Amino acid sequence: MIFEDPLAVRRALTDDALTIARASNDPATLAHVLISRCVSLWHPSTLDERLRHGEELAGLVEALGDPHLAFFTNWYRYAALVEAGRLADADQALVAGASLAGQLGPAMPVWVSTFTRSARALLAGDTDTAEALATEQLQLGERAGQPDAALYFGVILFTIAVLMAFAFLPIYPTLQLRMPPGMLIDM
Repeated sequence: MIFEDPLAVRRALTDDALTIARASNDPATLAHVLISRCVSLWHPSTLDERLRHGEELAGLVEALGDPHLAFFTNWYRYAALVEAGRLADADQALVAGASLAGQLGPAMPVWVSTFTRSARALLAGDTDTAEALATEQLQLGERAGQPDAALYFGVILFTIAVLMAFAFLPIYPTLQLRMPPGMLIDM
Protein backbone atom coordinates (compact mmCIF):
# COMPACT_ATOMS: atom_id res chain seq x y z
CA MET A 1 0.00 0.00 0.00
CA ILE A 2 2.93 2.35 0.61
CA PHE A 3 3.62 2.66 -3.12
CA GLU A 4 0.00 3.22 -4.10
CA ASP A 5 -1.45 6.57 -5.10
CA PRO A 6 -2.72 8.18 -1.86
CA LEU A 7 -5.73 9.64 -3.69
CA ALA A 8 -6.61 6.20 -5.07
CA VAL A 9 -6.38 4.71 -1.58
CA ARG A 10 -8.55 7.49 -0.12
CA ARG A 11 -11.03 7.04 -2.95
CA ALA A 12 -11.30 3.29 -2.34
CA LEU A 13 -11.89 3.82 1.38
CA THR A 14 -14.44 6.58 0.89
CA ASP A 15 -16.18 4.60 -1.87
CA ASP A 16 -16.70 1.81 0.66
CA ALA A 17 -17.92 4.26 3.29
CA LEU A 18 -20.31 5.86 0.81
CA THR A 19 -21.72 2.48 -0.22
CA ILE A 20 -22.33 1.57 3.42
CA ALA A 21 -23.86 4.98 4.20
CA ARG A 22 -26.23 4.81 1.24
CA ALA A 23 -27.27 1.26 2.22
CA SER A 24 -28.00 2.41 5.77
CA ASN A 25 -30.82 4.67 4.55
CA ASP A 26 -29.82 7.09 7.32
CA PRO A 27 -29.59 10.67 5.96
CA ALA A 28 -27.41 11.86 8.86
CA THR A 29 -24.88 9.07 8.29
CA LEU A 30 -24.86 9.82 4.58
CA ALA A 31 -24.31 13.53 5.26
CA HIS A 32 -21.37 12.82 7.58
CA VAL A 33 -19.79 10.48 5.02
CA LEU A 34 -20.26 12.99 2.18
CA ILE A 35 -18.63 15.75 4.24
CA SER A 36 -15.74 13.45 5.13
CA ARG A 37 -15.47 12.45 1.49
CA CYS A 38 -15.13 16.12 0.45
CA VAL A 39 -12.11 16.35 2.75
CA SER A 40 -10.61 12.98 1.82
CA LEU A 41 -10.91 13.57 -1.92
CA TRP A 42 -9.80 17.22 -1.90
CA HIS A 43 -7.79 17.30 -5.10
CA PRO A 44 -8.20 19.30 -8.33
CA SER A 45 -9.17 16.15 -10.24
CA THR A 46 -12.19 15.57 -7.99
CA LEU A 47 -13.77 19.02 -8.26
CA ASP A 48 -16.87 17.92 -10.19
CA GLU A 49 -17.49 15.12 -7.74
CA ARG A 50 -17.12 17.44 -4.74
CA LEU A 51 -19.52 19.92 -6.36
CA ARG A 52 -22.08 17.12 -6.79
CA HIS A 53 -21.58 16.03 -3.18
CA GLY A 54 -22.11 19.63 -2.08
CA GLU A 55 -25.44 19.78 -3.90
CA GLU A 56 -26.53 16.46 -2.43
CA LEU A 57 -25.46 17.61 1.02
CA ALA A 58 -27.45 20.82 0.70
CA GLY A 59 -30.62 18.79 0.24
CA LEU A 60 -29.78 16.37 3.04
CA VAL A 61 -28.99 18.97 5.68
CA GLU A 62 -32.08 20.99 4.85
CA ALA A 63 -34.20 17.91 5.56
CA LEU A 64 -32.19 17.02 8.69
CA GLY A 65 -32.30 20.51 10.21
CA ASP A 66 -28.87 20.04 11.81
CA PRO A 67 -27.13 23.45 11.94
CA HIS A 68 -23.64 21.96 12.48
CA LEU A 69 -23.96 19.74 9.41
CA ALA A 70 -25.43 22.67 7.49
CA PHE A 71 -22.50 24.89 8.48
CA PHE A 72 -19.87 22.41 7.29
CA THR A 73 -21.87 21.63 4.17
CA ASN A 74 -21.81 25.32 3.29
CA TRP A 75 -18.09 25.54 4.07
CA TYR A 76 -17.12 22.63 1.81
CA ARG A 77 -19.51 23.83 -0.89
CA TYR A 78 -17.90 27.28 -0.65
CA ALA A 79 -14.41 25.83 -1.08
CA ALA A 80 -15.40 23.76 -4.13
CA LEU A 81 -17.33 26.65 -5.69
CA VAL A 82 -14.35 29.01 -5.31
CA GLU A 83 -12.14 26.35 -6.86
CA ALA A 84 -14.61 26.13 -9.76
CA GLY A 85 -14.54 29.91 -10.20
CA ARG A 86 -18.22 30.22 -9.31
CA LEU A 87 -17.70 33.12 -6.93
CA ALA A 88 -21.29 34.36 -6.79
CA ASP A 89 -22.48 30.89 -5.75
CA ALA A 90 -19.54 30.60 -3.36
CA ASP A 91 -20.44 33.91 -1.75
CA GLN A 92 -24.00 32.67 -1.14
CA ALA A 93 -22.64 29.55 0.59
CA LEU A 94 -20.25 31.73 2.62
CA VAL A 95 -23.05 34.04 3.77
CA ALA A 96 -25.25 31.08 4.69
CA GLY A 97 -22.38 29.49 6.60
CA ALA A 98 -21.59 32.72 8.46
CA SER A 99 -25.24 33.02 9.49
CA LEU A 100 -25.22 29.46 10.79
CA ALA A 101 -21.91 30.04 12.61
CA GLY A 102 -23.48 33.01 14.40
CA GLN A 103 -26.36 30.82 15.53
CA LEU A 104 -24.04 28.06 16.73
CA GLY A 105 -21.99 30.29 19.01
CA PRO A 106 -18.38 31.35 19.43
CA ALA A 107 -16.76 27.95 18.99
CA MET A 108 -15.12 26.43 15.95
CA PRO A 109 -17.77 27.43 13.36
CA VAL A 110 -17.40 31.14 14.16
CA TRP A 111 -13.62 30.87 13.92
CA VAL A 112 -13.78 28.91 10.65
CA SER A 113 -16.29 31.36 9.21
CA THR A 114 -14.14 34.34 10.19
CA PHE A 115 -10.89 33.06 8.67
CA THR A 116 -12.79 32.03 5.54
CA ARG A 117 -14.34 35.49 5.19
CA SER A 118 -10.84 36.95 5.65
CA ALA A 119 -9.49 34.83 2.81
CA ARG A 120 -12.48 35.75 0.63
CA ALA A 121 -11.90 39.45 1.26
CA LEU A 122 -8.28 38.94 0.24
CA LEU A 123 -9.39 37.13 -2.91
CA ALA A 124 -11.57 40.14 -3.70
CA GLY A 125 -8.60 42.49 -3.19
CA ASP A 126 -10.00 44.04 -0.01
CA THR A 127 -6.85 43.92 2.09
CA ASP A 128 -8.22 46.13 4.87
CA THR A 129 -11.16 43.81 5.53
CA ALA A 130 -8.92 40.77 5.13
CA GLU A 131 -6.53 42.08 7.76
CA ALA A 132 -9.32 43.04 10.17
CA LEU A 133 -10.95 39.63 9.84
CA ALA A 134 -7.58 37.88 10.15
CA THR A 135 -7.03 39.70 13.45
CA GLU A 136 -10.53 38.79 14.60
CA GLN A 137 -10.05 35.11 13.70
CA LEU A 138 -6.73 35.11 15.58
CA GLN A 139 -8.45 36.35 18.73
CA LEU A 140 -11.37 33.93 18.31
CA GLY A 141 -9.03 31.05 17.58
CA GLU A 142 -6.80 31.72 20.55
CA ARG A 143 -9.81 31.90 22.88
CA ALA A 144 -11.14 28.63 21.43
CA GLY A 145 -7.76 26.90 21.62
CA GLN A 146 -7.39 26.54 17.85
CA PRO A 147 -3.72 25.77 17.18
CA ASP A 148 -3.92 26.98 13.55
CA ALA A 149 -5.20 30.49 14.33
CA ALA A 150 -1.73 32.05 14.31
CA LEU A 151 -0.84 30.22 11.10
CA TYR A 152 -3.92 31.58 9.28
CA PHE A 153 -3.20 35.04 10.62
CA GLY A 154 0.36 34.84 9.31
CA VAL A 155 -0.72 33.54 5.90
CA ILE A 156 -3.17 36.41 5.40
CA LEU A 157 -0.66 39.06 6.54
CA PHE A 158 2.10 37.56 4.40
CA THR A 159 -0.19 37.52 1.36
CA ILE A 160 -1.16 41.15 1.97
CA ALA A 161 2.54 42.07 2.20
CA VAL A 162 3.27 40.27 -1.08
CA LEU A 163 0.37 42.03 -2.80
CA MET A 164 1.59 45.37 -1.53
CA ALA A 165 5.10 44.64 -2.78
CA PHE A 166 3.75 43.80 -6.23
CA ALA A 167 1.70 46.98 -6.19
CA PHE A 168 4.90 49.01 -5.77
CA LEU A 169 6.85 47.30 -8.56
CA PRO A 170 5.72 49.74 -11.26
CA ILE A 171 6.92 52.60 -9.06
CA TYR A 172 10.33 51.01 -8.49
CA PRO A 173 11.43 49.60 -11.87
CA THR A 174 14.85 48.60 -10.55
CA LEU A 175 13.12 45.90 -8.48
CA GLN A 176 11.73 44.43 -11.68
CA LEU A 177 15.25 43.75 -12.89
CA ARG A 178 15.85 41.44 -9.93
CA MET A 179 12.62 39.46 -10.37
CA PRO A 180 12.86 36.04 -12.06
CA PRO A 181 11.14 35.82 -15.47
CA GLY A 182 7.40 35.30 -15.16
CA MET A 183 7.22 36.72 -11.64
CA LEU A 184 5.63 40.02 -12.60
CA ILE A 185 1.87 40.32 -12.55
CA ASP A 186 -0.35 43.15 -13.66
CA MET A 187 -2.12 44.80 -10.78
